[in-house]
Amino acid sequence: MKDDFVNKGLELGMSMMQRVMSHPTVGPMFMRAIRQTMELKQNLEQTRDNILERLQIASFQEQEHLRRNLNTVEKKLERLERRLREMQKKAKEAEKKAKEAEAKLKAQEDAAAEGSLSSDG
Repeated sequence: MKDDFVNKGLELGMSMMQRVMSHPTVGPMFMRAIRQTMELKQNLEQTRDNILERLQIASFQEQEHLRRNLNTVEKKLERLERRLREMQKKAKEAEKKAKEAEAKLKAQEDAAAEGSLSSDG
C-alpha cells in the first residue's frame, strides 16, 4: 500500500517534470535556473578561496572571524551542490521521460496508420 502510494507520487512528479521541461517557456527557465545556480556555486568557491588566502595573513582575532565566514560559505556551497545535483537529475529524468513519451506516441501513430491501411486493403 505504502509502496504504491510512493510509486504513484514519483510517477506524478516525473510527469510534472516532463511537462515542465517540454514547456516552451518554463523549460528554458528551469535550465536558466540551473545555470544561475552553477554560477552562484562558482562565486561561493571564489569567496572561499579568497577567505583562505586572507586567513593566511590575518591576525589571530581576524582568523577566528574568517573561519566562521569560511564555515558559512562551505555550508552554503554544500547545500547548493546538493540542490544542483537534484536539479540536474530531475532534468535528465524529465528529458528521458519526454523521449520515451515521444517514442510511445510515434509507435501508437504508426500502429494506427498500419491499422487504417490494413482496413482499406
